[in-house]
Amino acid sequence: FSAAPARRLARLAADIIDITRLEAEMFKMNKERIDVWQPIRSACADLAPPANGKKLVIAQPSGDGSSPFVMADAQRIEQVVANLVRNALRFAREFIRVRVESANARVDIIVEDDGPGVDPADIPHLFEKFFRGRRQVGTKKDGTGLGLAIVKGIVEAHGGKVWVEGKPSIPTGRGSRFVVALPAV
Repeated sequence: FSAAPARRLARLAADIIDITRLEAEMFKMNKERIDVWQPIRSACADLAPPANGKKLVIAQPSGDGSSPFVMADAQRIEQVVANLVRNALRFAREFIRVRVESANARVDIIVEDDGPGVDPADIPHLFEKFFRGRRQVGTKKDGTGLGLAIVKGIVEAHGGKVWVEGKPSIPTGRGSRFVVALPAV
């Protein structure tokens, strides 16, 4: 017996509950002032074993070493990062990078990969419930189409925005960049 199918089923059940609560505006959050790196490090540490040899890089705070702070539910921000990194793990060839940029009263959490990138025709629908991109349908990389809808719902419940950019300027020049923008405190 493998635990992997049971974990996938448990994650699916949790996703269905989360999307239902988000839509019904019954999604509970415990917002507090947090160091944005705490949920990022936690999500990436949990996903390091499934990376299966892919290089998962967590960029450390730069400059004076101080971390940006946000008013957020740490567990929900960890869930957002985990969903984005899990997606990157599906498509990345060798490289996933998670980093933070802070400016103009905004903190951006950025998840980049060197996979095939998002089909431009998919971008307007990418965060819709049950939408699966063209590069995903009919492959072993099938998903439920709930993860990015949940990401969007959680980010918007924090007063933030999320979007995707294709073909970022990472070392290979291909892939996707997902950006989660949250208000800084």
